[in-house]
Formats: sequence, structure tokens, C-alpha cells
Amino acid sequence: MKNKLFSFLIITVLSLFFTSSVFAFGPDRRQDQFGTIPGYLVIPAPYVYPGLGKGWMLIGYGGNILDTNVDAFVVAFTGDAEGYISSVEEIFVIPKYFYLSAMHLNVKKFGINMYSSRGMESEKDDFNIFVGDKYILNKLETTLSLQERRIEISLYSQNENGRTTEIRDAKGENPQTIAEPILMNGQRNGTVIHLDWTDDLKDPREGLRFKSNTEFIPAVNTGSPEYNIFSYGLTYYLPVFEESAWAFHYFRSDAHVKTEGNLNLKSLLISSGLTETQADTCILYPTVTGCAAQISRAQNTIKANKNGTAHPLGGQDRLRSYPNGRYQAAHTQFYGSEFRWNFNTSQDVIDLIVFSDVMKALQATVFWEQGSVAEEKSDLGKINRSSYGTGIRLIGGSGNVYRFEASTGNEGSEILLIFQYPWSGETN
Repeated sequence: MKNKLFSFLIITVLSLFFTSSVFAFGPDRRQDQFGTIPGYLVIPAPYVYPGLGKGWMLIGYGGNILDTNVDAFVVAFTGDAEGYISSVEEIFVIPKYFYLSAMHLNVKKFGINMYSSRGMESEKDDFNIFVGDKYILNKLETTLSLQERRIEISLYSQNENGRTTEIRDAKGENPQTIAEPILMNGQRNGTVIHLDWTDDLKDPREGLRFKSNTEFIPAVNTGSPEYNIFSYGLTYYLPVFEESAWAFHYFRSDAHVKTEGNLNLKSLLISSGLTETQADTCILYPTVTGCAAQISRAQNTIKANKNGTAHPLGGQDRLRSYPNGRYQAAHTQFYGSEFRWNFNTSQDVIDLIVFSDVMKALQATVFWEQGSVAEEKSDLGKINRSSYGTGIRLIGGSGNVYRFEASTGNEGSEILLIFQYPWSGETN
């Protein structure tokens, strides 16, 4: 362990010296990287989610609060699902050099799509919704920032816990109560190295960006695996039309298991709530009603315990026409291209009751993405899924990106409303 830590520190120090000289010849920053233009958004919106129900949520954002670099974001839910998601970012302890970020999620009812198989071969509706009555997540991150934010090194720690109390079909119907709730516990610690050779950290239009993320996933009990995840993303921004850009992105994530978890099928069936007799019956007669789903879930767990799980595809960052976490396995590969046309850069001030910011740009975008996951590296790319779509964004002077997109792929269309550029998160 000491040797690994020493090697990491040596590589980090050498990287700092190397990048310091390289960045001296990189694109000039076109604006202040520590600007304090304020902005805010407060908007209510309805939600409908199969298996959970419906209700209202209140979305709130504040950027560069009180003439600082602090940003805060909160989403509060009411109705059939209650709870909130909150985050605060860029609390500079040492101005321009060292800052803290944190996230807290507390939801009293949640739903997670659990597909019948890992990898790329499951069908669109081949999943169950795991409904729970508690989910809590906490994350704390510290970041060292150097050379106008061209070099950033972060350390973070995240823990989560929850429990599933019933299982529903893909339409959110036919609930099956679980005798013993399925507990969800997890922890991950990580390091992020972000090298930014672009003209702007938050709204790049020219240059190159590299981001690597190493995560350490400890075993939470005697049956779970211990493994590491190494991920990296490389993005190139080609300037076009003076104020616009064409972005090209490559992402790779690989899990490396240190200690395997429980690989015994019968034991996993019993731990999911079956009696020993029921487990034996399902193993001998897997086509019996109810057994197929139980066997499938246990086999997925065996693969996860043996191979680990890399960062998935689907959701707001990669393969945007698919649900969050749609494709999971031990290895992930992704390519994307996005044309960003800034058709209005008038710097207008927008000051409404529910929204205030400085419009740095109105941006229209078209994009194409392709990705693959597999249990073995050699199988990456054998089966691919693609997304393509278009959208419009408002780039705010507060540093926020107000993003509305429509995308489509093999399994239909998705509408997305979010507040950051895509391809930005290696831990989502």
C-alpha cells in the first residue's frame, strides 16, 4: 500500500512539472476563471415515475453566491416520493487554490431499474423496478487548483445506504413485497486529475482536456467484492465560426477486482429472500414462475462480485437517449461528437422573478454518441448502442449551463433538462 501511494505521489508531482511547461504554450484563457457574476433559478415542475407515483418538485440554483465562487443546487420532492437532493460547490478555503464541494441526497421513496442481464443484450422493457423507502447519499470532495484552473487534483469520499422493499414490473405495476428488505450499502473513495488545456474551464471553445478518475471500492460485507475503477476521458474542442466549437470525446472505464465477492448461486438466492427449499427448486427448475427473475438477478450479482462494475452508460452524460445506468458491466467504452453553435453572444442581462443571469451565449447543438460495455475487454465494441439528437442551451455568466435536449436511439426518445455540459462526470 505504501509503495502504491508513493508511486502515485511521484507520478502526480512529475505530471505537475510536465504540465506546467506544456500549459505555458496552450490557448490563452479568454475570461476570468474566478468570475463572480451571480445567477439564480427557481422553478417548480411536476414529475411522474413508474412505480413511485407523481407529485411536484422544486428546483433551485444559485451561482456565485454573495460575490463568491460558491454555487448551490437543490431539488425538493413532494407527493408520492418525498425527499431532496442538495449540493454546494467551490467553497474556496484558500482563494484560487483550494476549495471544497459536497453533496447530500435524502429520499424517502425511490425506484431503480434493474435489468435482467448486465452487458448489451437485454431488451428495452426487460427490467424490474426496485422500489425502496429510504436512500441516503453523502459526498465530500477537496480540490487543489493551479495555473488558472488548468491543473486540478481532487480527493473525494462517498457513502450511500438504502433498502428495497418491493419489486414492480417495467410499467410500475404488479408489486411484489419482499419479506426481508434488500439493503443497499456502498462506499467509494477516489482521486481525480483534471488537466485543462482549453481557453475556458466552464465553456471551452478551443483546446484539449484530459480527466482521469481512480476509485477504490471497499467490500461492505463478507459477500461483496473489493475492487478499483480506473476511468479517463479525453475531449478535443475544435474552434469553428469564430465563437463556436465542435467537440470530440472519448471515454473509457475499467474495473479491476482485488477480492471477489460471493459467487455461490444458492447462497445469493437465499440472501435475496428465498428459503433453502425455494432456492433448490429454482436451481433445478429455473423456468418455474418467479424463478427466472430470481436466477437472473443472482447471476448478475455473481458477475458483479467476480468482475466489478465500471461506470455505466445512459443518462445525462453518455448515451443520452437511454435511462440512467442502462448498460453496466466490468468495462465501458464511449465515443461522442457534438457541434456547438453559439448563435447569440450578446452578453444580455436576464433579470426575471424566477431566473437571473448574464447570457454569455445562446447555443444550439447537434450530437452523436456510441458506446459499449462488456465483462471482458476483448468484447468491447462487439455490440454498440448509439444516440443522436439536438438541443438548445443558455451559457450563463454565473458558470451554469441551462441545457434542454431531445435525443433518440434504439429504444426510443428522451427529453433532458439539466444544468451542466455533457461528458463532465466520471462518477455519475
